[in-house]
Amino acid sequence: MYLPPNNTITDEAVIHDFVRQHDFATLITADADGVPFASHIPLTLLQKPDGTCILHGHLARANMHWKLLEQGRSTLAIFHGPHTYVSPRWYNHENVPTWNYQVVHAYCKPRINTDLKALQENVTHLTELYEHETGYSVGGLSPKLLGAELRGIVGIELAVERFEAKFKLSQNRDAESHANIIHELRSNGSENGAAIAAAMEAHTPHTTSLQTTLLQKDIPKI
Repeated sequence: MYLPPNNTITDEAVIHDFVRQHDFATLITADADGVPFASHIPLTLLQKPDGTCILHGHLARANMHWKLLEQGRSTLAIFHGPHTYVSPRWYNHENVPTWNYQVVHAYCKPRINTDLKALQENVTHLTELYEHETGYSVGGLSPKLLGAELRGIVGIELAVERFEAKFKLSQNRDAESHANIIHELRSNGSENGAAIAAAMEAHTPHTTSLQTTLLQKDIPKI
């Protein structure tokens, strides 16, 4: 991934939090001919005591992607965050349109797991992440149904060799233009725009005093 210095994120805590918040990943593995195969699945990030990061998930057994993973082929998991168009009208100088976004790449060494007990732990953990307030549990399913479902999937474990994180958030803009962009994104009413505005504030390279002043005003389009 192209990583300009001012868009590159290296803080492990920030990266890990982003992956956990945006855990629906695009998983890409190339076959022996170099042809990439992609799947779209949720992945949960777990960190071992030694700091090693493992991404856990599963694929349908009918999805032949797991055959590539079984071969130990290097695999890329891409975690996509919010993204939005940025108009040049929001700068205090002449410029062109661009796009702001957040993304993390995880370069991994895969292994598969077909042990039914391990698979049940895998899907139980994933379900509890989203059902912890409802009381629903896959453990409450009938043994017949649960067994059939588990036999229909293949567990995957991706040992992360390195992360690359790019948060393109107008870090190269002057403080006034940066604040204008935040204001306009918040004003457009879109969920992505609001999320990028919040991320811009969290990762701003500028002092906050000018931004606060500008955001309190009705800033005209420039």
